[in-house]
Amino acid sequence: MESLKNDDSKKIIPHSTKKPNPLTKARKDYQEKKKNEDEIKKNKEEEKIRNQQLKQEKERRRDQSRKKLLQRNKRGQPVLKNHINHLLHKIKSEMN
Repeated sequence: MESLKNDDSKKIIPHSTKKPNPLTKARKDYQEKKKNEDEIKKNKEEEKIRNQQLKQEKERRRDQSRKKLLQRNKRGQPVLKNHINHLLHKIKSEMN
């Protein structure tokens, strides 16, 4: 009888029935949270760079279109001045 009792106490608990260590879970959660934060930070930086490049491209295109407008001038007056006069005329006609 005593030998049976000793055998029962020496039983190996299978891994699946062991309780998980809360520190291990907390460590994994922290690492995952940190990884997500790093990803978000990286994405924000990439977004800033992309937006800055888009702004530069937009500005470059605008400058090119202004140059083309000035080159297309046929009458000797700057085209931008004509454009401004046209807009003023539109505003005056809307007011009447």
